[in-house]
Amino acid sequence: MLLILFLYLDYKEKDKQTSVNLIGSLVKQLIQHRHFGFRSKELKAMYEASRGEAQPNQDDMIRVLQEEFKAYSRVYLIIDGWNDVTDEVEMQLEILLRRLDADNVSTMVTSRYAEIESATCGISCSVCHASNLSIYFQCYDCEQYDLCQNCLDKQESCGNSSHKLEEPYDQVSVLVKATDDEIRRYIKWELEE
Repeated sequence: MLLILFLYLDYKEKDKQTSVNLIGSLVKQLIQHRHFGFRSKELKAMYEASRGEAQPNQDDMIRVLQEEFKAYSRVYLIIDGWNDVTDEVEMQLEILLRRLDADNVSTMVTSRYAEIESATCGISCSVCHASNLSIYFQCYDCEQYDLCQNCLDKQESCGNSSHKLEEPYDQVSVLVKATDDEIRRYIKWELEE
């Protein structure tokens, strides 16, 4: 079963976008989809306690999210407007995402376009010499040996089969220029597949 949860971050609501409120929003979305039944007794207990206006604490909500996510084959967290939160909330969201990280959890983060200096700027493929690579594979045993995706797909290597090639970065930034209608059609097509 698939689960999709959203966080829409708005610069006009910065004072309301605390980490507790954002995590609470994810829990609320789970509760609103309870017509599938509660997946964990922890979520059911949290739901019943919240009917008395008691606000659960942040750690309890994270534990419930972790437990609920186990019941799904794939969980998508979509966070829109990343650059519209304070630095403190951004840091807390990064910690939250690390705590919610699991093999079945995928996260997509969007933000308004901003000039970002790429940490990969200047990386070139050691085989075809393609330059300014944002996606590349690095041999940790050879000094300055990098491969682009195309060369890796062609099974190029540094020449030593015992060496391991890995992606040396945590994230890739991709600039998407599309109309709202194109994005809606694409998401609809992806969800139908």
